[in-house]
Amino acid sequence: MSEEQILSVGERFYINHKAKVAKFQKEHPEKMRAKCKAYNERIKEERPERYQEVLEQKRKYYNEVTKPKNEAKKKALEQQKKTQN
Repeated sequence: MSEEQILSVGERFYINHKAKVAKFQKEHPEKMRAKCKAYNERIKEERPERYQEVLEQKRKYYNEVTKPKNEAKKKALEQQKKTQN
């Protein structure tokens, strides 16, 4: 944000709150892991159709983003090893 822009009290509170939440999540990964696990288990039981949608989104992201990225990284490492030998 520019220095010229004056934020309202509510906007400052929101920005500070977001920063504090992010800090808490970084400092307490075990609590966040437990919270996410409990949420996923609850969704799995209460809304199986939504849980299936989430799983499908995760699969799609893995196949379209994560897997190609890892394969490219692996290929680059192999080429780097070949050039070093």
